[in-house]
Amino acid sequence: MLQNSRIQNSIAQTLVRQLSEKLHTKVEIGKIHYKLFNTIAIDDVYLEDQHQDTLLYVKSLDAHFNLWKFFRGKYQFRSIDLNQLHGNIAIDTTGKTNFDFIVQAFKKPQGSKPTNIEFRIKRFKLKNSSFRFVDARQNQGNSQTFNPKHLYLTNINSDIHLDIFHKDTIKASINHLSAHEASGLTLKDLRTKFSVSNKNIDIPYFDLWMPKSKIHFDSIRVDYATFSDLKNLNENVKLKIPLRSSYLTFSDLAAFVPAFANLNTKVDAEIDISGRISSLKFNQIQLKFGNSFVLNAKADFTGLPNVDETFIYANINEFAGFYCRTYKKTIRVAKRIESIGNGEIQW
Repeated sequence: MLQNSRIQNSIAQTLVRQLSEKLHTKVEIGKIHYKLFNTIAIDDVYLEDQHQDTLLYVKSLDAHFNLWKFFRGKYQFRSIDLNQLHGNIAIDTTGKTNFDFIVQAFKKPQGSKPTNIEFRIKRFKLKNSSFRFVDARQNQGNSQTFNPKHLYLTNINSDIHLDIFHKDTIKASINHLSAHEASGLTLKDLRTKFSVSNKNIDIPYFDLWMPKSKIHFDSIRVDYATFSDLKNLNENVKLKIPLRSSYLTFSDLAAFVPAFANLNTKVDAEIDISGRISSLKFNQIQLKFGNSFVLNAKADFTGLPNVDETFIYANINEFAGFYCRTYKKTIRVAKRIESIGNGEIQW
């Protein structure tokens, strides 16, 4: 019966009517297709906010679910594929979002009985999608500079795996994520895996590709005693951040610093960071800027995040400057540098 087009259209119309009445806004659904035995396809989903602006539009949606658990009130989707999703999130000057009315509409009343309905999504894919975010509490500023309060992402493609209910740990992996932001920032590919528990955050790898850059972190770890320690990152959280075999081209950062737009020189980097923010240790710093700058050093930072109270103790093994060889020799003699709070350097 569910294969019949009339029944499918009747389901779509009923769903639209019920959602419109519950949300008090415009909801549209093109077609619903049920494919034996575990796939529902929905075309042309449109949801409007209460200001008659688009909140969400999806050209096509495929949901692959567990049929047997469906009959037991557990909606467990193996994957959800969204093609040409266009999302629009806005925050007004009072701090209210344009989807608050949805949260309120589906909010459970106090004292209601718990339900055995369970939602799980194990895989989430986006194709040729876009997303706009505007926070009216912030000035828009220069549209050519990246502003996290005014985002417009296009060409979003992603493949994300979730394992939210894995004992006491949240696990997820991003197999692919690419996007372009209106400021010019381009993310060619991002791949990572992470787990979050009540004791630590573990990121076995983090790879980021930009048009002319590659950033690779090897086994990032954040340790804490309890989640409450995250409120005091500076003192209570231990970090381990190893940057390996990476290179960065300044032109890829033009969205943050427009003057970098035509600067195509590449910086090779390996940096190993550990400790708390208030007492960070740079166990290894290796930087190479073309053929004109080389730095091989170790350093300890104490006093962060207060820059005016921060001291830097460094051991420099090699420092090749821009102008002359004698500068390099002088640096080698001065094995220890102490940076004073106002930016002066003592040798």
